[in-house]
Amino acid sequence: MNLKNKDLVRQKFCGVEVFTQFLRSQFSEENIEFWLACEDFKTTESATKLQSKAKQIHAIFIDKEAPKEINIDHSTKATIEKNILKPTRSCFDAAQSKIYSLMKRDCYPRFLSSDIYLTLTKRAAPLFPFCLKHPIWFRFDETPPSKIRNVL
Repeated sequence: MNLKNKDLVRQKFCGVEVFTQFLRSQFSEENIEFWLACEDFKTTESATKLQSKAKQIHAIFIDKEAPKEINIDHSTKATIEKNILKPTRSCFDAAQSKIYSLMKRDCYPRFLSSDIYLTLTKRAAPLFPFCLKHPIWFRFDETPPSKIRNVL
């Protein structure tokens, strides 16, 4: 079955939601939330909004007192703190890449063997036979959503 680009995009975002639910159950949702915040940040056009969002991302995920502090090394944190003084769309790229690698290496394999994922694929299989060929909609070996937004 051939899927249209819009269907693929919708499935990816559905997959992100299920993956996020799994991460919540593992008390590590800050990783996907940070990654998604960075994806949104990269689409910001206004310099004023870029500054505001950079401060917000820093306060929520990077600061040592952040409520959802992500686990990144001191050097990456220091670079971000320097970069957000005059933020660009790429000022969180190094941290986002590290978090992406962490999710790909650690969280995602656990997700694929989790009850939430296995239950979902069993329920979806009769309704969507293509799910058996493409069992998850958020994959770490595909183009990130920020690169496919133009198909919506």
